[in-house]
Amino acid sequence: MMRYTIDYLSFTVPFATIAAHNSHLLGVVAETAVSDFLGDKINAILDGQKFETLRGRAPYAASWGREDGGVRIFAAPQIPHVLVECSGTGCETIRKHREMENILAMVLQRVSRLDLAVDIVCDVPPHEFAVKRDVERFKAIGDIRSETGETYYVGSLKSERFARVYRYSEPHPRADTLRVEHVFRRDAAKVLARELLESGVSSVVAGVGRVYGWTHALWTPQFVEPANLSVMRMKKENTATVRWLYGAVTSAIVKAVRRGELDLDDLNDHIRKEMKAKVDGKRK
Repeated sequence: MMRYTIDYLSFTVPFATIAAHNSHLLGVVAETAVSDFLGDKINAILDGQKFETLRGRAPYAASWGREDGGVRIFAAPQIPHVLVECSGTGCETIRKHREMENILAMVLQRVSRLDLAVDIVCDVPPHEFAVKRDVERFKAIGDIRSETGETYYVGSLKSERFARVYRYSEPHPRADTLRVEHVFRRDAAKVLARELLESGVSSVVAGVGRVYGWTHALWTPQFVEPANLSVMRMKKENTATVRWLYGAVTSAIVKAVRRGELDLDDLNDHIRKEMKAKVDGKRK
C-alpha cells in the first residue's frame, strides 16, 4: 500500500521593497506581506509559534525560522518578493489546519518547489526499487549509503525534476518504510500544483509514475487516468496566450466535461476540423 503526502512547499508572495536594512523592520514588513497575501490562511503557516531571526542566503539578506523548524521566510530590502519555505514539518502543520488545498490554490502561480512523497512499508532497499524503470531520460546519478541509511538519486539535482528513493536504518522510527520522493521546481512545480488541485492526488501519483517509469511490483497506484505533468516551453511572445489556454481555458473545459455539458471527443474533433480548415485555407 502506498501513502502520499506533500512533503515540501515553497512559494513567493509580492513584497514592496524598502530602503531600510534593519533585520527587525525587514521581518515585520515581510510577515505583513505574507499575511496580507494569505489572509486567514497565514495561521496554518505561523501555527501560533515563535520565529527567530536567522542568517539569510543569497540573494536574501535575512530569514526567520519557526521554532520547530517547519517554516522559514526569506526577504531582502530590494527583492520584490518574500520566499516562504515549508519543510515536511511545515507541510504537516498545514494539513493539520486543513488548508493545504486552499494555500496551493492561492499560490498556484507562485509555487517555486513542491515535493510529492510516496511511502511504502516494505523491506526493499532503495537501489532495488529505483533501477526498475522503463523511462531512460532520467539517469541514475548516485547511490549514497551510510550508517543512517541509503539514498538513490534519479535525475539531475539541478534540473526541474528529480527523484530520490531512500530509507533509514534502524533504530529510526521510519526504518520500515521506503520513501520515493519526487522533487518539482519552477514551472514543473506549478504544473504539479495545478494537477493536484484539478485532477487529484491519485491521478498525480499515477502521472508521476509514468514520468519516471517506475515498474517495481511495489509501485501500485490506483487505476485512474494519469495526470499530464508535462511542462510546456513557450516563446516569450506567446507566453500570455499559452498560459491562458493551459490555465483558465483548460479549467473551464474540465469543469464542463465533469458536469456533462461537453463531450471531450466532440471537442477534439472540432479542434481538428478547425485546424484542417485553417491549413487548407492557407494552401489555396
